[in-house]
Parts: sequence; structure tokens; C-alpha cells
Amino acid sequence: MDERANSLHRWQLLWDASTNGSWIHRLIPRLDPWVNRPHGEVNYYLTQMLSGHGFKYEESPECPACPGVSEDAEHVFFTCPHFNVHCSTLETALGGRIQPENLVEAMFSSETAWEVTSAFAAEVLKDLRKAEHILPLLIAVGFFYIILLGLSTYMAIQLRYRRLLHVTYRLYIGSVILQSIGICCEIYCYIHQGLTGFEAHQTSLAGSLYEGGAEIIFTLLLFLLALGYTVTRSSLTIKEVKYISYFVGMLIILQLTLFVYQWEIFDPGLVLYIYESPPGFGLLTLKILAWGIFVICCWRTSRKTTTKFHFYASLLSLGSIWFLCHPLTV
Repeated sequence: MDERANSLHRWQLLWDASTNGSWIHRLIPRLDPWVNRPHGEVNYYLTQMLSGHGFKYEESPECPACPGVSEDAEHVFFTCPHFNVHCSTLETALGGRIQPENLVEAMFSSETAWEVTSAFAAEVLKDLRKAEHILPLLIAVGFFYIILLGLSTYMAIQLRYRRLLHVTYRLYIGSVILQSIGICCEIYCYIHQGLTGFEAHQTSLAGSLYEGGAEIIFTLLLFLLALGYTVTRSSLTIKEVKYISYFVGMLIILQLTLFVYQWEIFDPGLVLYIYESPPGFGLLTLKILAWGIFVICCWRTSRKTTTKFHFYASLLSLGSIWFLCHPLTV
């Protein structure tokens, strides 16, 4: 014990004399309480907040919401009006005014206080980086889907005149429409939060539902094409319809379960991605299984109709990219 105390004492002297890390020294002035804390693990977001790294925008050191003010850790977590809602939530949970000098002490008070602070750091950092990186990308994707929807609608009109507007193309149009609406909802949520500092929860939920519906419809479309529906034959067997119905039903149930988990249970301070959850893992597993079934169906159908080999080779390649893209990126 004496050797440990001596080591901590020497460490404290070096800590106090250091000219680097002034921000973290304000948060943790005494090392002994931190080293011997009764609870709490430091994750990615807490490390960012405590170290004071990862806050400045690449284009400018100024805060985009507060012109002329440096975007440092103290400003982002304690004074920036853009994050007032998160700060108020944290102070309500901890039961008092929070400053850099008393934040860590408040975290030591209970496990709940630590978890609430961890969630606060995660929410602030995610909002900060969303505004910086995701919004411009979403706007570009939104324009792409609007153009795609326009071209697809034009093609649908031409196909209808020729009486070739099959069910599969209608499913494709439906998935593009739902995806476009979902992306527009996301863009609105980010712009709304950037202007007001408040999240548009209902719009965000609606956007997630639209995008989830688009994904399920597109999965159904790929299954139908893989089985040859509207390509090599005009109908499916009762057994095929039953299996597709069961599979799509499981996708819908898991997707809805994931939404409920996200809004009621998910804690961004404990895990990095929403798919790091039981319904999320189940949905990812089901998507990988769907890809395997899709590959088998494409192979069997192409063997029966050799004249459509090139079509199914292209469908298999593009469909595989779509099926595997989401599980590999989350």
C-alpha cells in the first residue's frame, strides 16, 4: 500500500507540473479518486470528452453555431447553445449545475450518473459529427433519388402504355418512393436540429419506417426476380409463395422490433451502433441468410433458362452487393 501511495504521489506531482493536458487536468485534478473510482468504464465517447480531442471542424476552428467562438471541448459540452437540450437533460439527471470542475465528481456519485454522462457524451459527439459529415452526403443522396424517381416514373408510364408494367417494376417504384421519403425526413431532421437545437423525433421515426419499408420491398423484389417471376414465368408455386411470405414476415417483425428497441431501450453511451443489440444481430443474420437463398435461386433459375444467363449473372452480382453492403458496413 505504501509503494502504491508513493507511486500515486509521484504521478500526481508530474500531473500537476505538466504543461500539456490542461483540459483533462481541469476535469480530473486529483488522480487518486480517478484511479480508485468505485465504478465506471471509459468508452470511445467518454475518452473524446475527457481528452478534449476530436471537436474542431477541419475547415475552421470556430464553432459553426457561434461565430467567433473557438470550438473546444468546454464550449461544445458546456456552453454551446446547439447542445442545450443535452446539457439540460444531463443536469436534470445529475441534480445540479454541471461545470468542468465538478463533472467527474458527479460521475463518481453513482453508476447511473456515470452511465448518464457517458450517454450525454455520445449524443453530443454524434450530433456534432452528423452535422459535419452526414448532412452534405444525405443532401447529395437525396438529389440522386429524386432524379432516379423521376426517370423511373417516366419509364413506368412508357411501360404502362405498352402493357408491360409488371408487379416487379411496381415493387421497384414503391421501394424508390419510400426510400426517397425516408431520406427527405432525415435531411429535415438534421436541418431542424441544426437550426433549433431540438431533435424532430417523430419525423426521424417516420423516416426510419419509410426506409425500413423500402428495404423490405426491395428484398421481396430481388427474391421474385431470382425465382424467375415476370422474367421466365408468370406465376409462383404455392410453396414458394408460402416461404416468401414467412421470410418477409420475419423481416418485418425484426425491423419493427429494432425500431422499438432503438426508441425505448438503446443507450448510445454503452454501444456504438444500434445493430449491436439482439434484434439488430437477428436482422443482420437474416439478411445474410437471405443473400444465400438469393444466390441459390439465381443459380437454379439460370440453369433452367440458359437464354437468361447474362441477366441472372448481372442480377446475382448487383444483388449480392446490395445484400452484403448493409451487414458489412454496420
